[in-house]
Amino acid sequence: MITDHRILYVNGGGSSLEDEVLAREYDRIEKVGSDSGWLSSGFCFVDKDGVEFSFGVSGDTDLGDAIEYVDGKIEHSPLDNADLDCTPQNELATRENVSKIDELMEVGEQVHFLAKDATGGIEIITGGRKETTDGGGRKTVWTAVTDRRVVSSIPSSLIGGSDEISIPYTSVTNVDLEDMGTDIADSDGIVEMMESYIQKRLVIQTNSRTYRIDVGTMSEESCRRMADFIRKKSTEQTRRLEKQEQGHSSGNPLDQIERLKQLNDQGAITDEEFEEKKSKLLDQI
Repeated sequence: MITDHRILYVNGGGSSLEDEVLAREYDRIEKVGSDSGWLSSGFCFVDKDGVEFSFGVSGDTDLGDAIEYVDGKIEHSPLDNADLDCTPQNELATRENVSKIDELMEVGEQVHFLAKDATGGIEIITGGRKETTDGGGRKTVWTAVTDRRVVSSIPSSLIGGSDEISIPYTSVTNVDLEDMGTDIADSDGIVEMMESYIQKRLVIQTNSRTYRIDVGTMSEESCRRMADFIRKKSTEQTRRLEKQEQGHSSGNPLDQIERLKQLNDQGAITDEEFEEKKSKLLDQI
């Protein structure tokens, strides 16, 4: 039972009221979510002592509404870096989820879309050479689409010792979505139910690389909105960068190089783009 100030669980199998009742006030709850371990729908929460509680719920219970209500009652610790006060957003861009990659965010960076892939699947293709974060199904990769870039957290042992892949919008040349396919038996309407929740891959091309990022099982609508958002941001920020470069085009080449270095440090242009532009400017000296 979810009330206005606590969660109350009554087990009818006990011999006394004390044994049958579990109660947790909202100020004693750390986080709430769904429990994928149940064969039926499951509701779980963790109290501030770190104890996890899981309960099966009936089929006519709106689990999403229950989680949202309790989450709204909990006092959350503020995020150190990420900003969630923005639109659009998808269903995974919650405070609990974003907290897992908050350390990768810049201060004030707005998280619009968040994707989770439990297999650790990211491929990076550079000049025909392929690197992958495939962790054999044991690594989780979070990918955030923010107001500044696309950033993925990766297991540090898998690609170059880094713990993130950051793709600035100014380097993006094309964005696409791929269906990864799934083996689902065509029985009892299961295929129809899963059609809009099929494994997806986000494909981002830049001037020098192609990133193929598994984004887990997201709705078709969320995937489409995420890809459209990246395209829009890429266009906006590329035009802004071009105007900035035009404003400095008549200046001293060394001053232009210094400006490009600032953009590179800010993540607005990649290392490859910086070196290419720097080389052209040095030729003018």
